[in-house]
Formats: sequence, structure tokens, C-alpha cells
Amino acid sequence: MTAQMYRWGRIAVLGLAGAAMAGSAGAAIVITDGFEAATHPTGFRSVATAPGVPFWATKSTNGTASLVADGTFGSQALTVTSTTATNYPVVAPFGGFSTLTNVGDTVNLSFKFRFTNQGTATPSNANFRFGIEGSQGTFVTADGQTATSDDDKGFYVQIGDTAQATNNLFYQENGGTTSILSGGDRTIVTASNTVAGLADNAIHTASFTLTRNAGTIGLSLSIDGGAAVTGTSSNASIASFDEIAFSNGFATTSMNFAIDDVSVTATNFAVPEPATAGLIALGAVGALARRRR
Repeated sequence: MTAQMYRWGRIAVLGLAGAAMAGSAGAAIVITDGFEAATHPTGFRSVATAPGVPFWATKSTNGTASLVADGTFGSQALTVTSTTATNYPVVAPFGGFSTLTNVGDTVNLSFKFRFTNQGTATPSNANFRFGIEGSQGTFVTADGQTATSDDDKGFYVQIGDTAQATNNLFYQENGGTTSILSGGDRTIVTASNTVAGLADNAIHTASFTLTRNAGTIGLSLSIDGGAAVTGTSSNASIASFDEIAFSNGFATTSMNFAIDDVSVTATNFAVPEPATAGLIALGAVGALARRRR
């Protein structure tokens, strides 16, 4: 497989390891990032050089996100520390689109994580959230761009130091104006089971998968390789994704976290031609006709 890079408008946002396109028969590696110096230069979380992945902090005044040498991981990790009781999301664009068109199409987010302190939250304020999102054409290309991530549609998970009930684990984001991975624009997707709390600072793994079913979108979560917890969204129109996001959620004492070995794989993944990507980013479809003339 070869590393690839393209531009959203004038900003190169992501190096891709894998094929530019993949159908249902196989999955493309959309993101693979261990935050090591060889692939993601030391000190840069928002590097735009392949094959590093840029992680933009949309609410950059609410905390810090930085690459640090993490002794527990034994490697570099992306560490997110919030200084307020509001969420502090970091967003990474795919550099293309994963569209769940055919029954069986999937997109999967897998990574390692650990909590770097032991915050306390009620189940509804679960301290760690992660999701697979569609930007709706408003791409995040720098820190502090809150508005560009507020209309996202997608699905996310919230877990924390207390157990999550079946009605408080999976959420569908419907594209409202509140911040990514939060707010009143979300709908509960009932889970098949509860998820235990993680009241420790040990390394854990997470695997979150979206699957196109006949008229629905299936959600599946596995923590530490355990049995999958599943859910089903009846809104199959939310089926195009181009970014992932992580956040500390909301709590009086935020449970800060570190992530490592982030991987995204997807079927039906396509990287737009540079001209097309630029038009999407600018929201100016008419420019194509002018260029051709």
C-alpha cells in the first residue's frame, strides 16, 4: 500500500495509507497513526505532512492537546487535557469520504486509550466520547474553528468511570448547531447491553464500527476485545463520513485522556480529485463551470 495526500482547498490535511478507493469487497486503510516521530513529527499534533494525521482542537481555549512521550504506552501519544467543565473536542479529517451505500459496507475506528487522571462524572456526563462523523462540507482546518464542526452528522460513544446504561451509550448526531459530540441535537440509539465503568488509568482498547444494513445503520462497540455491544439507528440517511472526533465530555472534574495507535478502515472510501475537494471545501459548485469555460 502507498501513502497518499491531497488538499481540501489550499490546505493539505491528511496522508492516507491505503487505496484511494475501495468497494464492498475490501476495506481501505483511511487513517493509521501511532503519533511517532517517523510518521507524525515530534511536537506537532496538527501536522499536514503525510502520513501524519492532523488533529484540530476546535475549542482550543478550553484546554490543551499535544503529543507527548507517554511512559504507560511506551511511545508518543496524543494527550488531551481540559481546563474547564465543558467539552474539549479534537477532530481529525479522513481526507476523503466513507459512504455506507451497500448493505454490508462498514467504517471502523479503533485505538488505544487511557485516562490520565480520575475525574468523576454522572453517567449522563460520561467523560470520554469518540465518534465517526460527517462534516457536512464544513471542514476543520485549524485550531479554534468551533463553528465548522457544529453541524456534523454521525454517531458517537460515551464511556467513563461509571457504568453506561443502554440508553446512555450510543448517540446519533443530527447536524444541529451545538458542538460536536455534545448538545441537544442528538438522539439516543439504544444499546443491546450496558458497559462497565473504567475506574483506572490503565491502557484500554476500543473498536467502534458502523455498518449499513437494509434500511438502518448498525452500531457496534467492543472495549478491550470483549463481546460487542450493538445498536441500530433507523436513520440510514446519515451514511457519509469524513472525520473522527474525541472529547472529554462534560464534568466538573474532567477525565483527561491519551490516545494512541488510531486506525480507521472503511469500505467504499473515495478520495475526491483535488479540484473537486477544493470546490467542496469552498462550497462553490459554480466555480467548476467557470474553470471549464
